[in-house]
Amino acid sequence: MWTRQLSALNDDFKQEEKTGLLSPGQKTFHAKLVKLLMKWTPDPSLAPKEAFTLARSGFNDLREIRSLSVRKSASSLENAFTFMEDAFGEGQEMVIFITELTLDPDISAFISENGCERYFKYNKSLLIGSRRAEILAELDHDAIYSDASAYDF
Repeated sequence: MWTRQLSALNDDFKQEEKTGLLSPGQKTFHAKLVKLLMKWTPDPSLAPKEAFTLARSGFNDLREIRSLSVRKSASSLENAFTFMEDAFGEGQEMVIFITELTLDPDISAFISENGCERYFKYNKSLLIGSRRAEILAELDHDAIYSDASAYDF
């Protein structure tokens, strides 16, 4: 039964692909999904416990890969904070860094799901919205008046 469902899923995908409406990301996702499902689909002749063990091993492999990716990403984020603190302290560069992290949907989702103590510390202390507006206004002011001697008053 499962093999029929997997075959039907693959047929549906091929039909959608023919329409040309799938994005490259959707094509890649589906190809990976079908590959994983085929790999994890146990032989129907296996006993239920054996079939479950086979399917679970594939899931556990992916869980370990995800866990490693999360650890690497969290470490990279911590290294970025260390660099920012060492290079710029808590100045306007840190505000811009925190703002960019906040505005990026992927990074924001990662931080929401996995946390980042330093992000939350700076995000709270820098009051992103109002502080960012002040800094941008200051930068605009500096750009306008950086060569004030060129203007006749």
